[in-house]
Amino acid sequence: MFLKTKRGILRTRNAEFDFWKFFAMVIIVIHHSYNLFGNERIYFAYGSIFVEFFFIVSGFFMAISASKKEEADVRTLGTETVGFIFRKLKRLLPYFVFAWITTLVSDTIYFGPKEVFSSENLLKVPFSIVFLHVSGIPMKDVVGTDWYLSAMFMSMAVIYPLLRYRGDIFTKLAAPLIAVSLYACMLRRDGYITGVLGWYGIFCKGFFRGFAGLCLGCSAFAVSKWLKEKFMYKGIPLLLSFVSTGCMVGAALLVYYGVDRKYQGTIVLMFYIAVSIIASGKASINALFGSSLCIWLGKLSMAVYLTHVSAIRWVNIALENSSALSSFRESRFGPPAITAVYVVLSLLWGMVCIAVTEPLDKKFRVFLKKEKQRQLAAK
Repeated sequence: MFLKTKRGILRTRNAEFDFWKFFAMVIIVIHHSYNLFGNERIYFAYGSIFVEFFFIVSGFFMAISASKKEEADVRTLGTETVGFIFRKLKRLLPYFVFAWITTLVSDTIYFGPKEVFSSENLLKVPFSIVFLHVSGIPMKDVVGTDWYLSAMFMSMAVIYPLLRYRGDIFTKLAAPLIAVSLYACMLRRDGYITGVLGWYGIFCKGFFRGFAGLCLGCSAFAVSKWLKEKFMYKGIPLLLSFVSTGCMVGAALLVYYGVDRKYQGTIVLMFYIAVSIIASGKASINALFGSSLCIWLGKLSMAVYLTHVSAIRWVNIALENSSALSSFRESRFGPPAITAVYVVLSLLWGMVCIAVTEPLDKKFRVFLKKEKQRQLAAK
């Protein structure tokens, strides 16, 4: 699908992914509303399983990036891998810094400076800054979603070289087998996939979730490539549309109605099928998502995901400092109304994050470019 950039240059982008990322993010945000109700999970009790969708999509795009490059040089594969992770980090870093600062402020007001800036917490911060949360090293989780970035970057450090060195074998054979093995291990050991800090002998469970999801995304790349090359008989694109959309909506309904956690493997399979079909571009519904709005929603999804913990703190501050709001929370209409306010606040806070960080990021990039040119001129 071709979409115009601000400069009028045509480029290819599957904006359907952006829409479903926003959809998944909203479910995760609503799921986290249990922090407002004494840990009572009222809506989307196990909505955190939608994080797997983000991992699978990230794995798919990582496989695309690796496939576009020339044959790997094993002598520089480490440098190339670090460069790939660093470029991805640079795109997310402005949002993460904004989330880190604003969450620290809200935590200081909510918990008090003595707890937030205790020596025990301060000594754990360095490991959090370098995204080692799922390594198992004790650390202070400031943003609340640090583990996702930690699992993604640590897993990419292992998977990307394999994609570059033996991409065909990895995407078609190794990746799906690794993903199945890891998900089976989690389901056999715990009975469910969700969870982050459970110790698995080498790393925390969050790392294995990230590794399995990225591998599944690499496998989805191979499946989508196969689908792209197939001739589609009349009616098949419509059928694929029903399947992909049905998988995403069906997964949301299963989580909403509180399906037992032992069936989370089925939900992950539904994500895998949806990503494979969406990535192929063969579903007729894909054309409905060809708008700049969908692309913007995809950008907003990550900003909101990283910053929404701060919104939770502000709502909690309001609830705990107002007897009227506290009483309303216990009423029949309290939970849905408070959750709606919290979700809207999270979306607005994500928009603020984008509005603040993007201009600063552009100015910083221009400064670095000029500084580099100045250094080259001086030589």
